[in-house]
Amino acid sequence: MNRIINWRYEKWDNNEKNNDKKYSEDGISDYISWEIYPEDIELFITVLAPRTIIYKGCVIRCKNENKKQSICQRFDSWLLQGKDLHIAQAQINMCSIADIFLNTSENTSDSTIENLANLIKDNWELHLQKTYPDRDFVVYIAGEGVDLVVIFFEQTLSSEIELYDS
Repeated sequence: MNRIINWRYEKWDNNEKNNDKKYSEDGISDYISWEIYPEDIELFITVLAPRTIIYKGCVIRCKNENKKQSICQRFDSWLLQGKDLHIAQAQINMCSIADIFLNTSENTSDSTIENLANLIKDNWELHLQKTYPDRDFVVYIAGEGVDLVVIFFEQTLSSEIELYDS
């Protein structure tokens, strides 16, 4: 991960230094202790370790059991459009960083977005490997800036991928 340059932490750290409060030498730990709630991290687990299902032999993200039918229908519609299984799988498994933080990323730097994309990518690799040890996944990041997306597909389905433009 890149060196963390976080404007919220820097603002907090400068305010704390100006208030002459005693904190540990690891200011980031203090910031987390005071400003980050366990419930926030707990919710983010849904992004880092996505819920998946097997549909038509493919592992696909299914964020919500109530949406399973619509996700499968969308997957089927891509197949009906002539898309290969691997392309439909990649399209359904695409996660846009901008969509996750749609209402809170206004002041977010490109480096923070990049760090988050890498965190999601790394966690998806570990999660998929642990959940489906007999399958070979490719997880990668596409796009730039706030428009980064993290995508996964199964290597055994194809070695090339075409991105769906929505």
